[in-house]
Amino acid sequence: MQHVIEFGSNNLDSVVECILTSVGHPTGIEVSASDLNGPVYRKADEDLQDLLNGLRMGALNSMILRFQEPTVRYALVTAPCFLGQQLSVWMGTVESTGPNWKDIWNVLLTKHPLHFVCVGIEEGIELTDAVLDPDTFPWNIPPAIVSAVRRNDGTWLIRENEK
Repeated sequence: MQHVIEFGSNNLDSVVECILTSVGHPTGIEVSASDLNGPVYRKADEDLQDLLNGLRMGALNSMILRFQEPTVRYALVTAPCFLGQQLSVWMGTVESTGPNWKDIWNVLLTKHPLHFVCVGIEEGIELTDAVLDPDTFPWNIPPAIVSAVRRNDGTWLIRENEK
């Protein structure tokens, strides 16, 4: 079974730090520049800081990180409004095929700059800016199993899917 852990922040460095802290350092990185037909990934030879600068400047729009950890398929970082999405935050995604998704979830909940963290089974949750509030978040929409949204006071509102 695959768990898709998604999280978002206004800060690219926070998203990448969350991946490095929860999963480890990558053994390989692939990047994609803007393309009308969708992302086309190439193996990156540049160091991580140069790639982050490329993302910040808009020369790149996404980055896939690969790991030695056998239960982590990959981590993905996407730019705000990636492929026309109505989501204006930097987003991180980790696909896990093992029970370690709970460890990743717990680490992410300790990261203050994150606005949301959610876990779905087999696929991610369709998110837009309009649903990033505790009152509008799609708490009970499959494939979600558990989600957390940051309240205005900085605390998390955490709910499990009741369906």
